[in-house]
Amino acid sequence: MLRGTLLARSSDGRAWRPHVFELDPHLLIRSLRYADVNGKALGQVILTDRDPWIRIQPPSLRPHCFLLKTTDQRMLLAATSDDAMWRWIDFLLQHQCASLADEDDMTRQSLVVHEHDVLLRQSSSSSLTSSLEMHRESTLDRAHVQLVPPDSELWDLGAAIADLMVERLGMLRIALPHEDALSQCHVYVSENWQRASKLLLLVGSSNGRIPPGIWSRHDVTTLGVERGSMLPYLARAQANGFGTLVLDACTNSNLCSNGVTTFKVPVKGSETPMAHVRFVWTQLLPATQARDVVAIAHGSGGAVLHDFLQAHPPALASLRAVAFLDSIHKPTDDVVGRFLRARAVGWERSVSVPSGQPLVPVAPLRRSDLFDAPVAGWRLSSGPVESPTALVALDAVFRFLEFGLDVNDDDESPGAVSDRWMAMQTRAPPY
Repeated sequence: MLRGTLLARSSDGRAWRPHVFELDPHLLIRSLRYADVNGKALGQVILTDRDPWIRIQPPSLRPHCFLLKTTDQRMLLAATSDDAMWRWIDFLLQHQCASLADEDDMTRQSLVVHEHDVLLRQSSSSSLTSSLEMHRESTLDRAHVQLVPPDSELWDLGAAIADLMVERLGMLRIALPHEDALSQCHVYVSENWQRASKLLLLVGSSNGRIPPGIWSRHDVTTLGVERGSMLPYLARAQANGFGTLVLDACTNSNLCSNGVTTFKVPVKGSETPMAHVRFVWTQLLPATQARDVVAIAHGSGGAVLHDFLQAHPPALASLRAVAFLDSIHKPTDDVVGRFLRARAVGWERSVSVPSGQPLVPVAPLRRSDLFDAPVAGWRLSSGPVESPTALVALDAVFRFLEFGLDVNDDDESPGAVSDRWMAMQTRAPPY
């Protein structure tokens, strides 16, 4: 929630008046509400699906001033300082409530900006992610633009898996950001996803254009649809009473053509893998009754999930356990690192360590040394490189997730989930 006072330009353009603005980004219909200084409601600016954008105004108009524009509303707002102005702008951008238009400040980090209809992603050095230009959907003439369907063996496999998720498992396909958007990605949810008390999120590798329902390109192309996809996990989750949600972190844009040239159109709200996870967490999860959330993340999907949790620590409140499969995330010495040390286990391929055995011994995590203990947690072998980790570890992963749901936060140790589960495994036969 963001709340504070800004000056708003009057409709006749002659005066600036102080208003109290408030925005809750976790609502499905996000609106910037404003009231006078006495608390009397004056109105709101609807941001959801209105393609809102922000432009910094020249100091000659007023210092620290920016324009917030939607398809049917326009509002000039001013803060008391540049820092205060950017606090509002960063909040709107980071929660996918607006985009930054024109070359207002190309030096700022972590902003998604639009300039001359080309989408640039700010990192340590700005560069286009592809030789193809990326156009904002709102600038396109929809009557003369068509989607260019993907044409690859991997997408044929993805289509077959999608059909099985829908027809065999009864899953539903949800378009993001909405059904009428030109550029979409799709998540797949179980029929009970809104009613289930426990919800499982499945995040595949985010490198390359990998369709939802696939852990990795290697596994599905070598093992086929039935054994190399998420289908075995989804069937097990259904049998165990989980609601399931399959993310589509790789579809961040789609190819379009106007008959003359081909270009990319970003998926609004899912322009990056982490933005997609954020959209799912803040827009879809609040629509469920799930009290407990668990997650399985594969490969680079593990890094995306880790980075999302770092950027949004409140998400840890409902997350009960995480299983990493061949994840490339790096443990961090912060609240997320401590949380994952306590409530996550990873599985990785190994040619030298027998399947199910720890790759590296891990010292127990005790409450007394919670802030001093190493954050590197339990990593188990899934066997030789030729063995697919996801398939080999399936039974153990679900045993761990179910155990994580049964361990309360007030148990004797913050490391109760991972450490106590591992202690149980030493007394159990290897999988």
